[in-house]
Amino acid sequence: MGTNYHTAYAAGVTGFTAALMGAPLSELDRAVTYHKTAFVGCDGTVSYDNTTGVLTWSGTINIYFTRADGTAIKNTVAAGSITLADDEFCYVTLSETNGAALTMAKASLGAGSASAFKAYNVLPMGYRNASDNNFYPEELAGVFAMMLAGSAYVEKATFDANTILKADTDNTPAALTVAEQRIVGRKTGGNIAALTGSEVNTILEQRSTLNFIIDGGGSKITSGEKGHLVVDFACTIEAWTLLADQSGAIKIDIWKDSYSNFPPTDSDSICNGHEPEISASGSKAQDTDLSDWGSVSINAGDILAFNVDSCTSITRCTVALKVKRA
Repeated sequence: MGTNYHTAYAAGVTGFTAALMGAPLSELDRAVTYHKTAFVGCDGTVSYDNTTGVLTWSGTINIYFTRADGTAIKNTVAAGSITLADDEFCYVTLSETNGAALTMAKASLGAGSASAFKAYNVLPMGYRNASDNNFYPEELAGVFAMMLAGSAYVEKATFDANTILKADTDNTPAALTVAEQRIVGRKTGGNIAALTGSEVNTILEQRSTLNFIIDGGGSKITSGEKGHLVVDFACTIEAWTLLADQSGAIKIDIWKDSYSNFPPTDSDSICNGHEPEISASGSKAQDTDLSDWGSVSINAGDILAFNVDSCTSITRCTVALKVKRA
């Protein structure tokens, strides 16, 4: 039997009295009792960087063990970190004082020389392996196992009210908070996000047609302003179409103004001299390239006015504006 955990008898000792036997057996009892069961947990997470050798624990490490007299003892290590070189191990020296705060220390494994971790009160946490730089846990093995198990699911503490689960990269779930009036989606080149209505409209590319009918009541349409149209949503005019009830010619200017500046006038024209027009002896016309217009953007609440510049023969005409919602 070696003398790792007890004091060897001196040569010539022949008596086995309590005084002689008590001291070495007490040391042996402490060594066995301390290490028979030691519970180690962490209030936070434990991480290790194998490029730097830094072991970090974000919360208090709690250690529970049994003192030689049978009392359960708790020691703690405050949140912190320690940097390990190759073949170094980290450890704490247990205290029989309940509630004692310990300090994480480190030492060389020292293979082939006197062991630095044989003492009964030394609790090794793990070591850095020289060949692969990885950390191999000892008493921290349970903490690492718990973290690995936990990585297979997302803890409920991650979620506040009105959150959902998303992942921007593989195997990295995270909580996404969805504010009011938002829709979950993903823009081109972007990550999953809580999008605004405007952003959703951009994705959907919603298009509508604004129709305004000019009716001469059976007679040729006369010149002048024929009415107004309120646009309730922001949009961009992409094309116009004119549809007449019979062959003829008509030119219609379009004016735009805000509600506060109503009514619009000829100076508010958005056509820039390129008014929608059916040429002579036609019944329809269309233009899908409005790059020559002065303005094609409409704000929510803007008012459009339709003014007939000239007309021949046509008694009824529909003005259709194709718009893309903003």
